[in-house]
Amino acid sequence: MKREINWGTGVAAAIALFLVAVATLIIFSYSQNVELVHDNYYERELRYQDEISSETNSITIANETFVIYESPDVVIKFPKAFDFKGAKGAISFYKPNDAKKDFTVPFEPGEGNVQNITGGKFSKGRWKIFITFSKNDLNYKISKEITL
Repeated sequence: MKREINWGTGVAAAIALFLVAVATLIIFSYSQNVELVHDNYYERELRYQDEISSETNSITIANETFVIYESPDVVIKFPKAFDFKGAKGAISFYKPNDAKKDFTVPFEPGEGNVQNITGGKFSKGRWKIFITFSKNDLNYKISKEITL
């Protein structure tokens, strides 16, 4: 004996299927880990013009700054023409897919304007590097990326 499905049963089945799909999507989206680069975006927005000025100040330096991975170290080569004596700042390493691996080291270029970041802190993948320093009341910010 063949059972026929009327249109009401088909509509109810379609609605039920839609609700199951939406519930699955909601559960999946809540289980995703969202990594924020910064916790306080509002405060950073207030200082955004300062950040733009810092990047503008460092255009010539940024073009001549190179980041090289020499396992297990990262070497940052700054232009030799710029005098970094008296400059104070930090180098921040951000791992976009894992905020727990982010870290910051002091900005201290050595002989030949080269800074060596040693250690096994670097895992494979993409890293964003932000070099911020100030010298003679001017702020500088250099952004670089490296893939290991």
